[in-house]
Amino acid sequence: MPKASEITSMVKKEEERRNHKPDPLAGIVKNLTSIKGEIANALPDVGITPDRMIRIVVTLLRQNKSLAEAAMQNPASLLGAVMMAAQVGLDPTNGLNQCALVPRKGKVCFDIMYEGYVELGYRSGMMESLVARTVYEKDTFSLKYGLNEELVHIPYLDGDPGESKGYYMVGKLKGGGNIIVYMTKDQVRKIRDRYSVAYNAGLKGSRQDSPWFTSEDRMGEKTVVKAGFRWIPKSPIIRTALTLDETAREWKGGDEREEPDMSLVEAENIWDVEGEEVSEVVDAEVVKADGNADKALTGRKPLEI
Repeated sequence: MPKASEITSMVKKEEERRNHKPDPLAGIVKNLTSIKGEIANALPDVGITPDRMIRIVVTLLRQNKSLAEAAMQNPASLLGAVMMAAQVGLDPTNGLNQCALVPRKGKVCFDIMYEGYVELGYRSGMMESLVARTVYEKDTFSLKYGLNEELVHIPYLDGDPGESKGYYMVGKLKGGGNIIVYMTKDQVRKIRDRYSVAYNAGLKGSRQDSPWFTSEDRMGEKTVVKAGFRWIPKSPIIRTALTLDETAREWKGGDEREEPDMSLVEAENIWDVEGEEVSEVVDAEVVKADGNADKALTGRKPLEI
């Protein structure tokens, strides 16, 4: 006859068995682990290991119910987004603002954020410095093009600077020369209106959590940085980043890819992969390394520097 302590132990184990709930993310974790080798092959040497990438993604899934639901609904989209992050070596950890895994239309999509573009600019080896800023109504701002281009921005510091009115990026190239891109707020908004799925969905529904609603100026800065990247001398990492940020593809393993579903692209998809401009809505001024001004996004391919 079993002892009282043994009976108590048996009862406890039975209760634990009945109360045990399987981990809803167990299948996803298994899928991620199964492609750890592919993640390792894709990651550049930037201090992120495949195990760390998987841990970060699992943490994001546990913190974000909508993201977890999209991942369970379409596991292939999650694997694709993780592989995209691995290819450019960006960390999707919340708060770093390098890149994000975003639930969109039942799929997980990969978005590169402002800090991610800045990081890739430095990592390309082409940039000595890179900065993007917002211009406000009361700021002193002037931009002169020519052989001796000049940008002057003196922020208004005596109170409210007023509404934002434009955004610019200045990139100093190693070896000499600058890249300057300026867009007015109206020009940036035309890009937003045409390409941001989340923003346009927010206009029609109650959810207005797109960064275009919550951090419009930050998105404006990202837009001009992305524009400036088209004028940086040939750089595989930047070309890869632009390509991945503009397309959302389902990863099937190996080299097999589905055609891009452009409805999944968050925003700022104003260039195609090869560098030919496809948007007719922007007349952003660009100063290339040789000092000559040119119009960005007006149908001309950028000159090779």
